[in-house]
Amino acid sequence: MMGVCAFLVLHVTKLMQVRDTVVEELSASDKAKSRMKRQGSRPLSKGKYSRLEADISSMQRDSATYCDEPADTSDYQAWRSKFDLASYKPAVDELTADNAFMAELQARIVPVIVDYQAFWTRYFYRLHLLEVPDLRPQVALLQCVVMWTWAVCAVKCVSVSAYQKQACQLLNCTHR
Repeated sequence: MMGVCAFLVLHVTKLMQVRDTVVEELSASDKAKSRMKRQGSRPLSKGKYSRLEADISSMQRDSATYCDEPADTSDYQAWRSKFDLASYKPAVDELTADNAFMAELQARIVPVIVDYQAFWTRYFYRLHLLEVPDLRPQVALLQCVVMWTWAVCAVKCVSVSAYQKQACQLLNCTHR
């Protein structure tokens, strides 16, 4: 019994570490989004480009960014419902002032191919996709570990030991 509970506590601790990592990733993503909003897509470093900067540069040069509707229409519509282009006006102004390519591209595409709203909304949506890491694998793993831990806790937390108390406290288990 003690071995199972020690095992449970160890894995609950690892679960908490995974949760903390996911929270840190989301926080870092929010910080990057805020920084990119303030700085447009100018390089953040003086030396080599980061992977994100290289991806942004590539995305800026892809005409599909501006001219095509995003492939995942449901995600795009959900994101767009919360997006306010007016709040990004300073970033747009700075980006077109600091990036001659973007200024020229906007002049050639708007309004001949797409309107101003569509051009910049699609741009910031694609930027959003680059900035937000895909956390689905980590979330799926986290859900799996939580379900397994709850199952073990429901079976093993009947007789209370120090390990079981700790595991149940970490899980908010009601089987104490």
